[in-house]
Amino acid sequence: MPNLMRKSQYLPEIDGLRAIAVISVLLFHLDFKAFSGGYIGVDVFFVISGFLITRIIRNEILSTGAFSFRNFYIRRARRLLPALYFTLSLSFISAFLLFSPQQLQRFSGALISSIVSLSNFYFWNEAGYFDTETHYKPLLHTWSLGVEEQFYLVWPLILVFLLTKIPGKSAPIVLVMGGIFSLLLNFIFADGQSSFLTWVSPTIAKWFEDGPSTIFFLAPFRVFEFVIGACIVWLIKYQTKSKIISEMMLIIGLGMITYPVFTYTEETLFPSFNAILPCVGAGLVIFSSHAQYSGKLLRNQFTRGLGLISYSLYLIHWPIIVFYNYWKIDNLNLTEKSTITVASVLAAALMYRLIEQPFRRQSNFINQLSMGSFARANALLALVIALPAASAWAFGGWAWRVPVLTTEISAQIANSRQFQKDNYGGEGFPDIGWIRGQSPADIVLMGDSHGRHYAYGIDKVLSEKTGLSVYSVTGLSCFHLPGLTRVTGKGPNWDTKCPGRVEKALRIIYESPKTVVILSHSWESQLKRAGLLHNGKRSDVTPTTEDIISSIVEFKRLIGDRTLVIIGNVPKTGGSAPLELLTRPTFIPTYTNASPLFKPRTKGSGLKFNRVLKAYAKKTGLYIFLDPYDALCDQARCNNLAPSSRLLYSDRSHLSKVGSEYVIDYFKDELKKALRLN
Repeated sequence: MPNLMRKSQYLPEIDGLRAIAVISVLLFHLDFKAFSGGYIGVDVFFVISGFLITRIIRNEILSTGAFSFRNFYIRRARRLLPALYFTLSLSFISAFLLFSPQQLQRFSGALISSIVSLSNFYFWNEAGYFDTETHYKPLLHTWSLGVEEQFYLVWPLILVFLLTKIPGKSAPIVLVMGGIFSLLLNFIFADGQSSFLTWVSPTIAKWFEDGPSTIFFLAPFRVFEFVIGACIVWLIKYQTKSKIISEMMLIIGLGMITYPVFTYTEETLFPSFNAILPCVGAGLVIFSSHAQYSGKLLRNQFTRGLGLISYSLYLIHWPIIVFYNYWKIDNLNLTEKSTITVASVLAAALMYRLIEQPFRRQSNFINQLSMGSFARANALLALVIALPAASAWAFGGWAWRVPVLTTEISAQIANSRQFQKDNYGGEGFPDIGWIRGQSPADIVLMGDSHGRHYAYGIDKVLSEKTGLSVYSVTGLSCFHLPGLTRVTGKGPNWDTKCPGRVEKALRIIYESPKTVVILSHSWESQLKRAGLLHNGKRSDVTPTTEDIISSIVEFKRLIGDRTLVIIGNVPKTGGSAPLELLTRPTFIPTYTNASPLFKPRTKGSGLKFNRVLKAYAKKTGLYIFLDPYDALCDQARCNNLAPSSRLLYSDRSHLSKVGSEYVIDYFKDELKKALRLN
């Protein structure tokens, strides 16, 4: 066989490609803005796995006429499990010392799911707007291991069947068809609105309503990435002998990987069609990695070294980042990011040398164990790690580790497995629908999640006691105002969804001549992601504060003489949710002096925008403006706890049910006057 078609099991270029992938992920996770699309490194790993696993299976069948599943899974276990178990153990110890009970409880569930290769399902099930923030999830990155291990379970069975039972070129053809189907599934499920699933079962359809999370976390939507790598196994025999073409192909492939690293963002819908570019690029790099000169970018000692430790580096870097962030409760500065980078590489090098390598050396006594002995040893180790995690998961995150809370806060968090979600002021109320009563509506509540978090307060303070009917059009993360959209590729079609919400609200408003419209957003954060629409088409012009005011004016024109009430930005809590600060163990002192009780008023969120809204209301009388700062702050500071000693916020920015009721109660006289209840 010519040198171009090397059959050696080790290809140094693959390690070089691994190095590019893992460094991209590392710098993305460290929030280096230039590497905003570095998460595509995971997809490069999937392409590599598709290539290597397919090559291993095909070569063994071609050489021996059969395939040993036993040997395959032993090799995979020795390759993956030791470093994974080590990372899980260190992470559990760190979580025990640092995490609040709720975070330890959820971490423990993630740990158990990681052991059984289902962490992608665990995090998919948690996914959504009110999912605990990523800096509370040291095992979030194991979702990709779940996908990969599920691939290892299914792929060999399919491939061995195709290669041994169906002659000819059926294997690559079937695999390509499967890859195309996987890509099509991305398009079908991306917006979370599958008519077929709704027809089969509305309950099942609801599971998949968060389309971006579904296609991101679940293995069927990633199959096409593995297929791209697998196809190279058959295509590699067509490698060109032209040195110039090989050089060009490798450089183009590297460009196809690096371009999305620097241009994609967390808002980019992924994988979907956006994954094609880096995945095809990775396949092209593998195909042309024999290039004499540009191939040295992958074959040199430095990149190969990083590639060799890439698995351990991938495992260890994210827990280091998460636990340090959690301890510090503040954004990382450049020095800290650089230090974590070096520490992660050094830790990975030690893991590779002391943990990965001993389990892979043929001469090592561990590798002399029988299959049964090795399986029992792994099961015992998994059990040792899983048992304390199961205990923490079952018993409330071991609350005995933290100081005794006040009776009021203990009562507020009782029976809450996910405080951020369970205590959110909009929990239990519809995004679109009747909060209470029926048409005509006395109140129409509109806005994003910062509109919906007033649902509880409006219902308790105004509606429950008076029988007022309340309709909600809230929750979608964009401005609920005419002529505005959200500029992002992720999620639904914002250009139709955002105006569609306004139209739904207007239909109810037009049926309700005396309704009061209450409009609330996270105004400043929505402005950062907003876009302008003209006749249904998105403008290239970036909207300004004046554009938002103009949209409010247009909305007031549309609703006529009905009363419009606008609620401004809430102050937010600061670097961490108050509950997190109040319920952390004291084994390790927290780095920051952040207070769970209050934050300085001058550091509140959205002050500038609130002033603009207030000034325009005073100038024109077009709407009634309510400033949450008046309810939540004095002249010096903004409170995180109500006078009743209960938490006003469910997370760092959303009001809890207590906070929702507190703010609406503060403004109840003005609201009753608008509703003509006085």
